[in-house]
Amino acid sequence: MSVNLRESEFYRGLKVGFRAAEEAGKIIDSFAENGFQTESKEDGSKVTEADKRAQERIVEVISEEFPDDGFLGEEDNLAPGKEDRVWVIDPVDGTFNFDRGFNHYCVSIALKIDHEAVLGVVYSPESSLEKSYLGVKGKGAFATESGLDELTRISVSEHDSVEDSLFFLSSFDIYEDELNAELDILERLARRDAVHRNIGSCAWKCAG
Repeated sequence: MSVNLRESEFYRGLKVGFRAAEEAGKIIDSFAENGFQTESKEDGSKVTEADKRAQERIVEVISEEFPDDGFLGEEDNLAPGKEDRVWVIDPVDGTFNFDRGFNHYCVSIALKIDHEAVLGVVYSPESSLEKSYLGVKGKGAFATESGLDELTRISVSEHDSVEDSLFFLSSFDIYEDELNAELDILERLARRDAVHRNIGSCAWKCAG
């Protein structure tokens, strides 16, 4: 079913956010094809040239339309400017996958107004899975393979029991206290025959 979101008060932000994600996707695809350098951050996680360049481009595109908005980004210590409108960015959600050539990663962008999320874009580049998702306050959530003009409404699963559900994990925490808690949850799910998959891109699997 095709859906039109143009009447939403957040449509302009959605359009800009989606365009920023598309621009970031082009950068990611270029690095995926031509190679890139990878570094380790202080917490042991990976960061690539694609992460940094994609985030820079996202900020550039959004700032052209919303120059007074703030940003909170995973790379380069971006900090919000104005607290009433803040864009939250993960330029490559699933960096480890991207680094290892596993095509499950995405661009994740959200806008918070007065501390409330009003829209989100989960964009999959051509080098990944080529299916994207978005959500808009008051309108719902949607999937698309061809931009904002061809949207299909999506909803949460109707399965309401642990045994009938499929659980997705992002990754295991590197800190001992959190790791032990996560392993405990996983063990309890396994004992109830719950099926789980560890994909590595939290945003993409939450959306899909």
